[in-house]
Amino acid sequence: MKKISCFVFACISLIFFTIPIHAAEKQSEYKEVAMFKNNQVPEKVEEQLREKFPEVNVVLIKEIGLLKYNTNSKEISNRVHDFLNNSYRDLIDEQGRESNLSIPSITPAVTSNIATYNIMSNKEDRLISQSQINLDQWQGHINSVTNNRKSYEIQKGNHSISVAIIDSGIDLNHPDLKENILNNGKSFVPNEPSTMDVSGHGTMVAGVIAANGRTKGVGPNIGIVPYKVIGKDGGEATWVSKAIVEAANDGHKVINISLGVYQSLKDENNKVTIKSYKKAIDYALKKKSIIVASAGNDSFDINNPRKLAQQRGFNNDAQVRVPSSLPGVITVGASTLDKEIANYSNYGKKVKVFSPGGDLGPLWETDEIPDISRMVLTTYPTYLDKTPLATITNLPQGYNWDMGSSFSSPAVSALVALLISEKSEKGHENISLSQVEKIINKSSEKGLSSNKINIINVYKALNLVTRVNESEN
Repeated sequence: MKKISCFVFACISLIFFTIPIHAAEKQSEYKEVAMFKNNQVPEKVEEQLREKFPEVNVVLIKEIGLLKYNTNSKEISNRVHDFLNNSYRDLIDEQGRESNLSIPSITPAVTSNIATYNIMSNKEDRLISQSQINLDQWQGHINSVTNNRKSYEIQKGNHSISVAIIDSGIDLNHPDLKENILNNGKSFVPNEPSTMDVSGHGTMVAGVIAANGRTKGVGPNIGIVPYKVIGKDGGEATWVSKAIVEAANDGHKVINISLGVYQSLKDENNKVTIKSYKKAIDYALKKKSIIVASAGNDSFDINNPRKLAQQRGFNNDAQVRVPSSLPGVITVGASTLDKEIANYSNYGKKVKVFSPGGDLGPLWETDEIPDISRMVLTTYPTYLDKTPLATITNLPQGYNWDMGSSFSSPAVSALVALLISEKSEKGHENISLSQVEKIINKSSEKGLSSNKINIINVYKALNLVTRVNESEN
């Protein structure tokens, strides 16, 4: 039984991710963020900075009172910091260094040992024929939450209710996605104006939401738009805050964020990132956008800041994961197809709902036999090299296997968009965050673990909305 895929699974540990992404700075770049009270950036501050420090790059997010500046000179950065403190000390709420972001990868504890096994190949059972037109049979994560696509009979989504995907971009020409991409979106990455995906992560997230081709998403007719915050050198927290604000301004009803970063509640530099995320989320909620975020892949309980810090090895600290730990966010953890919490998924009371995020099957823990069919099969940029696992399993170009709460969150984002669409088509234009959460909780299936997690069921949720609409009429 230990012979399933010849070095198919020896490559699993290489593909989370085999991409050129890291949170590195090209050179010694000094970046700071100032948050102003009452969301009010003083009128003349930008002009003053450009006049006094012409070599400094200044970015404003006026909606949330954020000012960011960066320079390659530590001396100049200190001078700007001192100028702001001396001139606007009473108006500044928080000030500190910018936080870097990188593409989330699966916890090493899950994958580190896979490469040590010399597992033989059963090609008849495990490899995919290039001649297969559809890959549906391999999408257990979609079939599980849609009752084997029965939810499509009720609601597939539409382009009026759209999902903004804050991520690494999207392959805008992918055959499974291009009909649902409403426009090219926006890039917040300096010197990368294109929203084409440079890593694959955003395209995979998009496929879970709205693929409609050889693979299917939870809502195969949902409109999607990329908001690129991860480039070839990683990303920055301010880009995410700005993307949230812009997505809300652009009228997206749902915003998916399959990214996150741990921040200290005691560190002055981290406080500014937490504050910027909070303000951006509050702004989006006021604009009637619903934010869905991934819980993370570190097997941490993210409910208690002190406990979280201890789990991360910081015994005298208190930490949160943002945006997933913040109020007003639907935080999504990863479950298995067996309705358990995936062993890599973060959890806790702040994780409000779960959805299958891929796993290695029931025999992995006991017999160290991984099952590739339990992973998430989704879209991948057609212009990037295939990952080792996609190559060995003979996946067509433009598709990939993966695992993580990054692919649980978009399933819930799709569900929220479908609920809004269904209510809208029945004449109910507005649906609140609390109403959405109530429908999801009431229709979710209970997990089998002692934690009694809620796992989404799109078919039941849409049926619940239909019954409510009929009773109201």
